[in-house]
Amino acid sequence: MVYPCLFKLPEAVKRYFGYQVGIRSWTIASVFILSISLKAQKTRFEFQAIKMGTPFHLIIYGNDSTAVKSAAEQAWLRIDEINDIFSDYSSTSELSRIHQYARGTYYPVSKEFEDVLKTSLIYSRLSRGSFDITIGAMTRLWRRAVKMNDFPQLDKIQEAREVSGYKKLKLKNSSIKIPAGMFLDFGAIAKGYAVDEAYRILSENQFPIALIDGGGDIYCGQPPDGKQGWSITGQTRDIEGQVKDTLMYVQNASIVTSGDAFKFIEFKGSRYSHIIDPLTGLGIPGPHWTTVNADRAIHADAVATTLSVLPPGRLKKFQKKWTKKFSGQSTNWHYFIYYPK
Repeated sequence: MVYPCLFKLPEAVKRYFGYQVGIRSWTIASVFILSISLKAQKTRFEFQAIKMGTPFHLIIYGNDSTAVKSAAEQAWLRIDEINDIFSDYSSTSELSRIHQYARGTYYPVSKEFEDVLKTSLIYSRLSRGSFDITIGAMTRLWRRAVKMNDFPQLDKIQEAREVSGYKKLKLKNSSIKIPAGMFLDFGAIAKGYAVDEAYRILSENQFPIALIDGGGDIYCGQPPDGKQGWSITGQTRDIEGQVKDTLMYVQNASIVTSGDAFKFIEFKGSRYSHIIDPLTGLGIPGPHWTTVNADRAIHADAVATTLSVLPPGRLKKFQKKWTKKFSGQSTNWHYFIYYPK
């Protein structure tokens, strides 16, 4: 079944989505420029690369190809820097050093790590643990489960739960301490942060007409000349369950989809997502996907994961607490959820 959006949406969003839809996947629609003045016309440049273990796609409009390429390279470099901080695959990342040196003793962290960690802990408190970056031990179990199509042993899940929990992590004076057995996983927030940072780099290089797609974490900057926004299309299901294409024009905002379209395991007739409920240690039931439209990708990323895990009855309370916490930061979000029948 499909749950309606619980918040009051702008009329533009209502026109393109309606109140009751489920977002399955997003793709970038082609955008063309029609300009009367050749002098003012900007050229569309596209760049692609594998970053943070997923395909990244940059679209930039500008007149100077050399300057555009330089800005794109700077954006790639910034994404690589963030990956070197938060990757739990790289043995040389800052996160790996924390896993090695911060057990039982405080270990200094970078400003970027501290900022994203603080934001993550805010989401943990607001969601009462439904968002939790300390579930790395569980994540490792479910990565193997999805890869091998082998449901994790229940005693291993319980062991992972016992060493997890955001309240067990300590942050003091820009230093972190974690207990033995705990692993951190920033997969639900770091990519959104990287997308925001990539757009910041492009904007600082005077290329605000740009779009960044980081494996489904999308940020749409200023729209191309003459356009009301970037055209984002994707498959949706209406109340009757019919699949249809849906269109939305987006500018200066992010769209992130979190779901189990590609990563899940089926066990005893049930489908489990790679998205883990920290309170149970189990993958959430599927098929399931959540799409969030927010002013910043870091929030769209974190909110999408949070709403995927939260029971429907707790969504309103979470949104109310979130609004109070982040008031005055010019940040807002709307969501669309498809739940399993």
